Amino acid sequence: MPTIHVQQARLHEYTCPLVSPVTWAGTTYHRRRVLVIEIQDENGRWGRGEAAPLPGFSSERFEDAHQVLKEAISILPGEDVPLPTPLPFDWPASARFAVESALLDLVAQSYDVTRGHVLQWVAWDFFGQSEVLPPTDAVSTACLIAAAPE
Repeated sequence: MPTIHVQQARLHEYTCPLVSPVTWAGTTYHRRRVLVIEIQDENGRWGRGEAAPLPGFSSERFEDAHQVLKEAISILPGEDVPLPTPLPFDWPASARFAVESALLDLVAQSYDVTRGHVLQWVAWDFFGQSEVLPPTDAVSTACLIAAAPE
């Protein structure tokens, strides 16, 4: 199983103004709070992932994602992270997505391909060769991964 040796990790918080306000669940938003986790591998590459929970869209809170990602950046450096890596299911979904995206970004960079290609390879390996899953259709691959039974 491949691994990524994490040299360092850092977390950034941004508040991004929206081009036009968005109203969701009776609240109008003029800005969006975003967390960006960066994970550096042993070759100096940086993988990036984003968490941006939207209040009212789910029960997830920005503060919860922020706390989990702060903990993640404190424990990841020095670790050999196996791929794929199971992340705790009690983490907020946006925090899991951010870490998974950063790791996926590192894998893609190591092969000099896009994230979509890596997802395609994973699905190809998981589902096997078939007429249903052509090797060049990354969007279909991502949809099949999302729909796969656990």
